[in-house]
Amino acid sequence: MSKCTFLSFAALCIGGAAVLVPRAAAGGEHWGGSVAVTTDYRLRGISQSDGSPAVQFDLHYDSNSGWLAGLWASTVKRDRYQTTGGEIDALLGYRWRVGNDWSAKLVAVHYAYPWEPSDVASDYDELVGGLAYRDRAFLTVAYAPDALSFPAASYRGRASALSYELALRLPVARGWSAAGGFGRYQLDDRLQSAYWYWSGGFGYGRGQL
Repeated sequence: MSKCTFLSFAALCIGGAAVLVPRAAAGGEHWGGSVAVTTDYRLRGISQSDGSPAVQFDLHYDSNSGWLAGLWASTVKRDRYQTTGGEIDALLGYRWRVGNDWSAKLVAVHYAYPWEPSDVASDYDELVGGLAYRDRAFLTVAYAPDALSFPAASYRGRASALSYELALRLPVARGWSAAGGFGRYQLDDRLQSAYWYWSGGFGYGRGQL
């Protein structure tokens, strides 16, 4: 799962894609959330807002035992002929420490588009595995058994999809952070459709929700 927002602050995104680089969970049970505005919401190199700004929301819960759950939402407009709709993602997963510097996670995500016409039906599911180093470097692998092949393929249909992504995030100064990364998205081998994508962006955080 790759979003154009950092979970705790609004983001300005540039380049060919955007990266989700969530903060590692602090010790203890807690709720968290964010409100963000992004210049272009891109998911693995494809604009989900027709190159226009999007408003995004996040609400998540981390338990003492490592379990996590959350909702993430964004305005979407996939082309100029569509009206602005919404995407709502529900996630459930587990996170654990690997030594002092590393953490890992396994998350199930459901992508829902409740305001789309019934004949479009873009909803799909994804399983995401991630490895993080000191909340600075993030390696993510995601598998979707029923992803939409459009627009990566020449027709609109369902196919399994696999993606790999490496992202970096660095603090700059006074609440600003910079992030960037690259990845590869590959549909079912029978479709012979795959592409590389990259990302870059800046984020600014102020206060807590």
